[in-house]
Amino acid sequence: MVKVLLVPAMGPQLAVPRPSDLRIDQRTLNEVYAYLDERRMLTAVLEVGEPEYIYVSTEITLVADPKMDADIVARTVRARLERYTHPLWGGPNGDGWPFRRALTLADIYAQVGAVPGVAFLLDARIFSSRLESAETGRLTPEQKVSNAEGIRLADHTLLCTREHRIHIRPIWSVGMETPESAKE
Repeated sequence: MVKVLLVPAMGPQLAVPRPSDLRIDQRTLNEVYAYLDERRMLTAVLEVGEPEYIYVSTEITLVADPKMDADIVARTVRARLERYTHPLWGGPNGDGWPFRRALTLADIYAQVGAVPGVAFLLDARIFSSRLESAETGRLTPEQKVSNAEGIRLADHTLLCTREHRIHIRPIWSVGMETPESAKE
């Protein structure tokens, strides 16, 4: 069994692909299938398709270095996470998210911690969603991912960045929470 999954080429201006940006038209799938079918071993069963995408969002609360512009730090963290979880440019090597490679909270911590101007990370959460309707491009509601598990990928699934919400707390406010505000 040979399974080929196609991911469309995208330019760097497409930092957060929409589901419609990831679609491969049937003509292209048929052309690739025909090309590979002529070259496969007779005993091989060929399948050509698209990966199933798991859309990744994060919610990050951090403290920026007081000497840095907090808005710039937030934008830089967001851009870094968008790039890291991008299907074509993401992953640990920056050459596309690898099939079967999980995304863990430790990965997110490492990416955020590597941004100049991040004093420390207070909280990080990962959320995932999937394509609900290919016709409309609607995604399922986001589900919080277990910090212990992360996002585990099957052979046919691939990560795709969605939305990264960055919250900056002033350094002087850390440790000043009341029990009531900590619940919010």
